[in-house]
Amino acid sequence: MDKSYSVSTAIKIGDSAYLQSSSIVILIFFSTLLILLFPVSSFARPLNSLELIGKAYSSGKIDYRDALNYRVRAVLSPETLPAVYRSKSPVKSGTPILIEARRNKHLLTPENRRLLARDNNNIITKDDGEKVTLSKSYVSTDKHFRIHYTTDANLIDAVPTTDNDDDGIPDYVEKLSGILDYVWDIEINSMGYDAPPSDGDLGWDCLLDVYLVDLGAYGYTYIDGNQPASTVYMVLDNDFSGFPENLNPGGSQEGSMKVAAAHEFFHTVQFQITEDILVNEWWMEASATWIEDYVYPEVDDYVNYIDGWFNLPEFPLNYFPSDNCSGDPCLFPYGTSVWVKHMTEKYGTGFVYDIWDRIKNSESALSAIENELTERGVNLADEIKELRVANLTFTYDDGDVYQTWDYTNPITVKYTPYTFTLPETVTAAETLDTLAAKYYSLNAPAGQGSLDISFTGDGNTSVIVVGDRSTNTTAGYDVTEVLPDTLNYGSVSIKGFSSDGPYKRVVVILINHSTLSSSSINLSASYTANIPDSANSIDVRPADSSIT
Repeated sequence: MDKSYSVSTAIKIGDSAYLQSSSIVILIFFSTLLILLFPVSSFARPLNSLELIGKAYSSGKIDYRDALNYRVRAVLSPETLPAVYRSKSPVKSGTPILIEARRNKHLLTPENRRLLARDNNNIITKDDGEKVTLSKSYVSTDKHFRIHYTTDANLIDAVPTTDNDDDGIPDYVEKLSGILDYVWDIEINSMGYDAPPSDGDLGWDCLLDVYLVDLGAYGYTYIDGNQPASTVYMVLDNDFSGFPENLNPGGSQEGSMKVAAAHEFFHTVQFQITEDILVNEWWMEASATWIEDYVYPEVDDYVNYIDGWFNLPEFPLNYFPSDNCSGDPCLFPYGTSVWVKHMTEKYGTGFVYDIWDRIKNSESALSAIENELTERGVNLADEIKELRVANLTFTYDDGDVYQTWDYTNPITVKYTPYTFTLPETVTAAETLDTLAAKYYSLNAPAGQGSLDISFTGDGNTSVIVVGDRSTNTTAGYDVTEVLPDTLNYGSVSIKGFSSDGPYKRVVVILINHSTLSSSSINLSASYTANIPDSANSIDVRPADSSIT
């Protein structure tokens, strides 16, 4: 679908406006005859084991100790979980779970505590205490990695044994070896990140060890020591069977191998910089998910995990799920990769590098982002406004991919809908978390009329009005930010609000651009069949506007 997107000048208090358009639009809306406003809920997708465990914990069925131990098992040996917590949906990355377990060793079972230290060579201890010997290993061509694996058919950890070139090494292992070397070349040699340190003779030699075992996750990265620059190792799934489909030309199994390698290897890089997980974990996962798409842009596996992010605009940008999460919140940081990707498309891949460089100097991820944007002559508030508009209009480079992905329902930002049927006023009072947003989708009745929008905020809230002039073949939007006066009051009058067009729908976006405190706002929207004589056109904002 073609898209056009105009950005209008900010409207000051007292001004009124007509967002010019002659387009006819055919859209399906959620409508209601009630004054109450109801949010659109997302479709129910299968919960993975971590989400099922989180749901049980939040409802009081299990305590934190049991939940933590089950979460470890969900990553390392999901087949040992009670049936009620088993799921075919994989965990994106097991790294955060094992970091949480590391912080709470005193709560782990003896079997799980043994997981937190690997054996010297090629033995991995699984959740039930069983020591699995990965009797074979393979050194990658560029001699960066030693891959430990087994072909023992009696073990669920066995890799696929197909060996088309008859060299005694399973094709799966050779393919993964090439993938890992390529990931190293991009992330270390091209992007300039520091390589993980040598681990001496752990895993037989000084190479970075990669263990292939049956997991309930794509993989995880673990630290041998307690400080940044400690040695690390990676664990990846042994066959990537049953993982979500992706767009990799060589098939979804290979695509999963690619993104898991890029994602988990970037964690080995991150652990050389910081172990301050509580402050930076959201950025660790968001940037690791971004880099898998940067290294392998043809795969688009990350799109499997972004729907919940679009469905939770009321969450802060830097949200990381609590121990008892279930549903969309569990995947939120992976969806934040959409924003990271967008920022690198604007400012280059060096933007992520510079953030991590600041974190190395003891800045938090959020402070590093703010300071880096300031140094580049922009600010986070404007970037957040742009983000919230783009989440509605899908004006991302991969926007068409997001909207055509094979979800049960198309991805859409969550909004509160209301359909006017006669002249009336609806009101809402909102409290927004830091860097969060709320969307109201206002649908027009028959006949020409105008829509009057007014609000009173507290200084932290931005109000953006989007006139939707889309047709069945073209997506089009007129966008304006309504600026408040010194008392934080603002208003705008929009004519052309009609089921006959040009605006069958107007979306009001409330945005808290503060990183420090929540914000409160009172919103009023009134429909009238009388068009004010004072209504006038909104000029298009200059091309250098922050909302693009």
